[in-house]
Amino acid sequence: MSAKPKASVPFKGKTLCLYLGEMSRQLRESGLLNIILWDSDRASGLGVTELESSPVTVKFQEQMTKLNSSEIVSLSLDDGRIYLQHWDGFRTEMDIRNMDIVSQKFTK
Repeated sequence: MSAKPKASVPFKGKTLCLYLGEMSRQLRESGLLNIILWDSDRASGLGVTELESSPVTVKFQEQMTKLNSSEIVSLSLDDGRIYLQHWDGFRTEMDIRNMDIVSQKFTK
């Protein structure tokens, strides 16, 4: 992957990178969100279907039957959690230890 990430968050010898623009479009066409986890020379992504099918309930939008998977516009790390801010006002929280989805909420 030759595109330069818009943002990156290093943790535990790995780096979570956010891609926007053309690279985001290519990832989406491959069924992935626009974030990639780099571990040495290996890359892994979070699938759109994987996110949408998570059994987590969306806070403040409990009627939604699947999690929001719109483009991610920013990411941050705080207290063992990774926070992904989606372009349309949703925020996904992931556990840094295993990259499991902990919660998602509507923030607008």
